Amino acid sequence: PICPALEGYLKHTFHFFLQHASLQLEYDELVTAENYLAHAEELAPRPADFIQTTKAMLFYKQAAATHKLHEAAVMRDEARKILLEQIEERPDDPYPAHVLCAQELDWIEQWPSRFEERRRLLGALRDEAEKLFKRYPYSRKLENLKNRIAERYLPLAAPRVKEEGGTAQLHRGTRRGVASTLFTASRFRAPNVRWIIN
Repeated sequence: PICPALEGYLKHTFHFFLQHASLQLEYDELVTAENYLAHAEELAPRPADFIQTTKAMLFYKQAAATHKLHEAAVMRDEARKILLEQIEERPDDPYPAHVLCAQELDWIEQWPSRFEERRRLLGALRDEAEKLFKRYPYSRKLENLKNRIAERYLPLAAPRVKEEGGTAQLHRGTRRGVASTLFTASRFRAPNVRWIIN
């Protein structure tokens, strides 16, 4: 809690509204958070980095709250644009990179329903996280997040196996790099296994 005299002073600074916006985001009070953030932007003497990062987090939260994929994709694109700009403008601060990777992972796990699309996006995020960790090798939070993304991607990178009419089908995403696997399998596979290359 803030004493009344101090609160009266802080209400004239953008930091007061920014902190309240961040707090409201923690509780998913998105409308209130958006209002506080708008006040913070009005009072800030210039575009503030932390306001931009918080705005990106708001967009990701709004994307999670909507029921329409198109709206979620638009909000995600806006958030990514802000955070990528912040990463370039704050080269010594790993926070925007951490927010980007964490929120992207949440978005990917919520929205794409098709296996191939989820695998593509998660693979791209894995590569992005690796690149960002090389930029901030001292960030333990980013390292842990990078490892978590890699763990999420691993099951998607493996071939898909499903049963159809008692026949096991192995699906691969691409033809390249599997010729030797098919050759070896043709020598040792069981008679009821049928290999299908997508």
